[in-house]
Amino acid sequence: MTDCYYPVREVEVDLLYLTSEQAKDVVIQTIRNCHSNKVPHVKFITGRVNHINANGERGVIYEAFPSWM
Repeated sequence: MTDCYYPVREVEVDLLYLTSEQAKDVVIQTIRNCHSNKVPHVKFITGRVNHINANGERGVIYEAFPSWM
């Protein structure tokens, strides 16, 4: 029997329920891992969050995400 190999073309990461600091660490590590493994597409789900979190903030990850690139 022959082994089948299908390269990973896309990774999807949901950042919902993470703190901003945790999400930033996950984003950086995911990008590094995907680059090392030649994964061409990464999709991060930040959630624009229509509700207010425990700190009285909303959409913190969504707002901070571009500065992590």
